[in-house]
Amino acid sequence: MDRALFLFPLLAGCWVTSEQVAAKVADLPTEETESDPTSSDPTEVVPLRYAGLAPVVGSNGGATEVTIQVGPVDPSDISVTFGGVQASVVSATEDQVVVLTPAVAFNGSVDVVIASRGELARATEAFYYWPDGSGRTGLVGVVSNHDYGRPYIPPPEFDRSASLVWIEPSSLRWWELYAPTIDTCVRDYEREGPRINFIEPGLSAMTLSGPTGDHALLPDSDGEFFGFYESDATFSYGATYDVEQPEGAVGFPELLLEDAVPIPEEGFEVFEPAMQNDTLATLPPFSSINLRWRGGESGDYVLIRARRYASVESNSVVADTITCAVFDDGQHLISNALWSAWDPDELIEISVGRAIEGQVRLPTNNAEGRIYGIQWWYGALMQGN
Repeated sequence: MDRALFLFPLLAGCWVTSEQVAAKVADLPTEETESDPTSSDPTEVVPLRYAGLAPVVGSNGGATEVTIQVGPVDPSDISVTFGGVQASVVSATEDQVVVLTPAVAFNGSVDVVIASRGELARATEAFYYWPDGSGRTGLVGVVSNHDYGRPYIPPPEFDRSASLVWIEPSSLRWWELYAPTIDTCVRDYEREGPRINFIEPGLSAMTLSGPTGDHALLPDSDGEFFGFYESDATFSYGATYDVEQPEGAVGFPELLLEDAVPIPEEGFEVFEPAMQNDTLATLPPFSSINLRWRGGESGDYVLIRARRYASVESNSVVADTITCAVFDDGQHLISNALWSAWDPDELIEISVGRAIEGQVRLPTNNAEGRIYGIQWWYGALMQGN
């Protein structure tokens, strides 16, 4: 007999060969084929999928906390680099990583690379490094109310105004546009004051928001200064305002700077010499001007501008401009020695502003936003014979 024949009894009383039994067993469902047909091989590597990060800018001094949406990662096996420099991992879950950016010696856009489980995810030019501006000014400007009283020359057509500008980080305070040192006055300093390197942020507008609503700050023709002027309305006295901006050029993300601008309280006025009377007050010849002011809560500084016009009739010709930056202690003397000449019957227009300096950290580069809220008061005097 060529092969052995093994007989197996079956319920039907039939007989089959061992080969037939083996064939039947092979056709039976196994544990593997009964499992979910979509399940993956446990040894298969799942690629990392990057979904975004925030914030997208920071100082090259490092230590910006950045949250990265990426997964799946192994929280115990995670590495993140910014521009090839290792970041510090603060926390990690399967689909999110929080890191502190590393300090770097360069600026600009860099790739962010996440590594976990032997897999890599690369976000190309996903983060922008600014030069560190810690302790310096990066956004500066003024938000003002104006009290013209009884001016003797045509006033500008506005009662409130704002002007903001991004600058390369510097030590600048707004009062330095009026005098080189505090508690001093100088002549024609506006022509010689500090030089500022402006930055064009590529914004369509900025927004000043507060109790009086949202006020659009539109760019000037150079796209550097953002401001507006309005008449028949004032900012809320004693209030604070936020500054908002949409996304602009590279490195200028959408921002909200809360309580960035403090507005002085109502009631500030200059009461000596009397400069808002129905008749124009006259100074004795070659007089110094002793200014005294009062009302409302004190500010950080008082800014003063005194302009000498060639005559009342030709008030568009400015002969001298004296500017002062002083402490808000209630008075300041403008010395007569500051005038280049003293011609009778010439008009001196004086504006005095109580200033409160707002201060908020800029998330772009750790610099400070220093925006002054100012209450301006205006008056005028006549030079006597």
